[in-house]
Amino acid sequence: MRHATSWFGMAVAALALVVLPSQVEAQNEGITQTKHNFSGSRDGTFQTLTAQVADYGEVCVYCHTPHGGSESGPLWNRGTPAGPFQLYDASAGAADLNMTFAAGPGPVSLACLSCHDGTIGIDVITNAPNASTATSIGADMTTIAGLAGTSAFIDLGTDLRNDHPIAVTYDPALDPQFHPVEDLTTAGLKLYSGQVECATCHNPHTLNATFLRVDNAASNLCLTCHIK
Repeated sequence: MRHATSWFGMAVAALALVVLPSQVEAQNEGITQTKHNFSGSRDGTFQTLTAQVADYGEVCVYCHTPHGGSESGPLWNRGTPAGPFQLYDASAGAADLNMTFAAGPGPVSLACLSCHDGTIGIDVITNAPNASTATSIGADMTTIAGLAGTSAFIDLGTDLRNDHPIAVTYDPALDPQFHPVEDLTTAGLKLYSGQVECATCHNPHTLNATFLRVDNAASNLCLTCHIK
């Protein structure tokens, strides 16, 4: 029986090796058509950016590099925004949150803010591809035509007091208005060192609208955390 179980385990492992690359490939194929693809391979609206964003000829390079990346994100290819950031003030409004707030955004949120606070150019990266002859133009979210002023989500700035709280430790034991942590993770949301950060609700690689991890129809995403 032990011998049969061993072979079964090996078969499952082999199957995982077959399935995983196809999943990764499918995800990468989707990225090419999202708003996070600033290369010339993106159809449609990229054409409004061609004179303002360097086309390095690669999709991932605007955020990631295989070597020499920052620890702000996985193999991160961008600088860290200087801030300082003004975060949501839990005591300022009628809906107080009885949870612990950090002094500033965590690394994963800083990675998002390296574009979305409007202070660093979209094509300002640490390591450009060796094969590319393009050079950075340096336009950022506040100035680039076709992006500037189109959405508050694009240019958040450094004043985040009117945005959803980040850098907050999610602890329902301190506040009965919230569901257990297990409900979040089961639904597909992520916590980072126990904290709510930008990437708790957003996945920059998804094709979902506004890169949400969970569809917010009928406030489904909100109700994953909040008890109302």
